[in-house]
Amino acid sequence: MKLTKLQILKFKAKAKLGAKYLDKVKPGWHKKINRHVFMEDCNECIMGQLYGSFAHGIHLFDNDPKKSIKFGFTLGLNKDMLKNRLKKWNALTEAWNFELHKRKTILK
Repeated sequence: MKLTKLQILKFKAKAKLGAKYLDKVKPGWHKKINRHVFMEDCNECIMGQLYGSFAHGIHLFDNDPKKSIKFGFTLGLNKDMLKNRLKKWNALTEAWNFELHKRKTILK
């Protein structure tokens, strides 16, 4: 089953919010990421590439999973996220790579 446009827009909004948050708490974060991010991989996601693993990066949110979901750093494990999980990870990955590319292009 395909994701709806609304679902895709929500992932884009979360990645945008997360990127703006990182702009504030870790200026220049985009310069530390040298490759494509894969949000479903704990070592290749934004947190993994910035902090070594998702688990180490989550300290930004006092280990609060709701905040990490709000800022698009993870999907979470609620029942709704289990449907079409791979497509959702791909949408979140695409959204984060867009934010990353935008910063690397504009904020060189």
